[in-house]
Amino acid sequence: MPQDYFGPIQEALKHLRPLLIYLPVSSTTPSDRVESLKEALSAVQTTVGAYGGRRKGKRGRGDGDAQKADWLDTEGVSIFNQARAASKRYEGNAEIKEDLDIAAQVRLTAYKMIEAASDSKPRPSQLQRDLYLLSRTAAAVMASNQKAKLEELLTHGAELEQDIRTVLSGKHSADTAEVLGSILDFYLVRIDFAFNEDNAQLASTIARKALGKTSDRTVDDSLPDLRRMGQLNITDVKRLAHHCWKISEELCFKGADQLYYLDDALAWTHICLEAANLLQQDFGEDARWFELEISVVHTMIKAYRLKGDPDSLERGYAAVQSLQEMIGEGDPRSIHALALYSLSLLKERGGTEDDFKKHFRLAVDTMIWSMENVHSLLFEISRFREDVDKHDWAMELFLNSSLRYEPAKAFTGTILLNVIYASRGRAVSDPERCIVFVGRLLDGMMNSGEMSDIERTACAHTLYGLADLLVEAEQKRYNQAAGLYTLAAHPVLAVDDSDKILRKAAMCHILAGDYDRAKAKIRDCPEEGAATYYLHFLIGLNMGQEEVAIEAIQKMASCEDLGANQLLNVASLSQRSEYDQVLIACIQLMLSMADQFSEELYLSKMELPKALIHLLYKGVEKEASGDEELFERIQGVVKNITQDCYSDPDFVQQHGSDVAWVAKTAYNMGIKSIATCSQSVVASIFDTAAQLMDMIPEGIDPRWSTYVAIAKYTCFCGNLFSFRSMEPGIEKKQLLEGLRNYLPVCRDAVTDALKNVQDKVSRLQLATIFGTLKIFEVELLAASGEWDAVARAVTMPTEGSKNTVEVMESVMDIINRNPDCPVEITGQVLGTLIQTFDKSKPEGIVGYSRWVRVAVDFVRLRNAEGDQTRVMEYVKKALEVIKTAPPTTYPQEEIEWLMTSAWNRRMRKYEAAKHWWELALQIGIHVSNREGRLQQMHDHYNRLLTKLEGVERL
Repeated sequence: MPQDYFGPIQEALKHLRPLLIYLPVSSTTPSDRVESLKEALSAVQTTVGAYGGRRKGKRGRGDGDAQKADWLDTEGVSIFNQARAASKRYEGNAEIKEDLDIAAQVRLTAYKMIEAASDSKPRPSQLQRDLYLLSRTAAAVMASNQKAKLEELLTHGAELEQDIRTVLSGKHSADTAEVLGSILDFYLVRIDFAFNEDNAQLASTIARKALGKTSDRTVDDSLPDLRRMGQLNITDVKRLAHHCWKISEELCFKGADQLYYLDDALAWTHICLEAANLLQQDFGEDARWFELEISVVHTMIKAYRLKGDPDSLERGYAAVQSLQEMIGEGDPRSIHALALYSLSLLKERGGTEDDFKKHFRLAVDTMIWSMENVHSLLFEISRFREDVDKHDWAMELFLNSSLRYEPAKAFTGTILLNVIYASRGRAVSDPERCIVFVGRLLDGMMNSGEMSDIERTACAHTLYGLADLLVEAEQKRYNQAAGLYTLAAHPVLAVDDSDKILRKAAMCHILAGDYDRAKAKIRDCPEEGAATYYLHFLIGLNMGQEEVAIEAIQKMASCEDLGANQLLNVASLSQRSEYDQVLIACIQLMLSMADQFSEELYLSKMELPKALIHLLYKGVEKEASGDEELFERIQGVVKNITQDCYSDPDFVQQHGSDVAWVAKTAYNMGIKSIATCSQSVVASIFDTAAQLMDMIPEGIDPRWSTYVAIAKYTCFCGNLFSFRSMEPGIEKKQLLEGLRNYLPVCRDAVTDALKNVQDKVSRLQLATIFGTLKIFEVELLAASGEWDAVARAVTMPTEGSKNTVEVMESVMDIINRNPDCPVEITGQVLGTLIQTFDKSKPEGIVGYSRWVRVAVDFVRLRNAEGDQTRVMEYVKKALEVIKTAPPTTYPQEEIEWLMTSAWNRRMRKYEAAKHWWELALQIGIHVSNREGRLQQMHDHYNRLLTKLEGVERL
């Protein structure tokens, strides 16, 4: 039974058709669908290949086979058309690209189906169609870089071309031109393939044979001249010419990096011109394609310019002139384009000024006014910007021409903006010429020209920016900047903030010291207004006219447009000035205006309070007002900022450095106030500073915690000193309670500072403050009559508050001044004091010896229960110190006193007397000049022993 080759094709197509809906395939197509599509295409190609091999040469031997072949052909054409339509969806889409391999496979599958269904003796129309489809398929395969399949298709295409030539046999019919068009499609693919293979000679040979312009038979004799077979239609000739021009453009682009491509580019421009001549030859003068000829000349000019040698530039210029003569005056558009080419070549090859002006006038006179043409001519002008005379002449002529023609007035703003933009470099290098040139152009536009709001704003902004460059340059050029600012405010530009710009021009004259020109410029500004008075203030201040400056400040106070920045500037300048009355006037202005600004503006900006603090501080230095009043003003500003910090947690984060500056200033202000202000004012200032400082993160300053501790300590001290001077009463009682509550806060601040500070000087300072707080704590407890608390504070110190000799001596001083202190509390404190001395150091031993005498006397006089034992312990411990201390360290007078005190104890019992005398004798060993006295003491001691023996015998 014969094998069925057709059934598998139908089955394969059954699987393929549903997958064609995913065309065109791109990166967004699901990968599983892509794989399925590839498998289906491969299956169709395999089954079609088997069928085609079986059917080759047997078409037409049966109606059944013919019907199957027709069906297969129809299916192939349908798939081909579907693929072509799908590809058009992504044409021009820069974001999504079609998968070129899949696109080529679909077309190749469709073509193989068509080829398998081909008749062994096809009609010319079928040959034409097959060759056309082959050409399109070959183009897709070439785009996917499948060289082997492409060569196979081109070989088959050559066979089809031969079949066409055989069928035609030199006899032309009505459809000959269409058949030749298909052959041309095939030739264009072959040209591209040869071009891609770097076979420029074969590519140009194919192109020339298509034109019938060569007798060269050395390369590929199989290629016939299409002209021998018939005449191409006008569309095909244009396609061939345009294709050749695209190749020349691509070669010219490559020639920018590799110059050897340029000769090939020029050769292809000549082929393109031959195709253009063929249009006139076959279809008459009306078929002339000027646009293409101009494009070709443009490519030719680019190639000549890239070559860059004088001969090439001359050839390019000659080509332009030749084409210009050929066109004549009948086509202004083409003449305009050629004039632009002439200007371009003049820049490269050089030329006279007359040549430049001639071609430029021609370009302007023949221009069809459109945005594209305006920009093209502006570009050519910009290439001559180094030749200032030519550039300015051309720009002025161009602008004036746009003013003369009604349709051109719409482009006046564009031209002027380009003039100003092109003047940027000169505005820095030669600003005077730039100002004169641009000013002349603006004056010429006073009564004509059209500009949009955007163009006016852009021109003004550019001039404004150029002026800023002169102001910000290392070599300041203020007067020239003022000229550019004045141009930015020109009436032609009619910007909304022209008054502001004019004031900036006046400011530049002031900075340049040209006060007469500044006054003249101010006269162009509105007479009233804070900004204008500010300029008068500057002139008065700089010219030493104190009255003028003060008058300007006073007038600013009544202006509704007075702003925070102006206040800041006036404050800053007044602070630095040498005129006291100006400073006083500024302080009055700041204080009067502060309430008029909203709290949000006043506080969130931070500049205003900082400026006010600066001024007030300066006032203190110059004694412009009472010190305490100024200090209280500053404190009020600081309190407002502190309150804002409490109410808005983000405030410190947003203005951290500024708030820190205010806090430090308040701290320094407190230090300064100590010399002139009352203790209560000093304490209040430091309290305000401390509250603000508590709000600021420590990272701002490594010593920040130290500043906070000192501020709180100073605040405490100020209030304590006030407390000491107050008369008894409710207020003093309330202050005492506040001090007791605030003292732990101070102690905590010092503790935190000690944790964060490492340098020895700061730590010593903080340790001293810590000890002083212990003394103050005892003083407050004593004032409250809480003596048990005094004992606890002294005998049980808190962590980090180790007692020192100085602290304990001060505490004893406080206790001694308070007659209400219980005796037992005094004794506890005294015992703690004695334990405080460092007995390993000479100074510690001396201090210890003095306070031991006090303790012994105190306990002996108190004569309470157990005091005799306590006295004995004091003396014994003192003896231990005497024994271990270096010689002469323990004061001799104190040793003698101890010895005498121990010897003179009057005891009722001999046994007790014996212990004291033995202790006195042990001490006496360490007394200098002791021989006689010590012997007497021994004699008495022996008699005492004798008495003790008698007592024992009894």
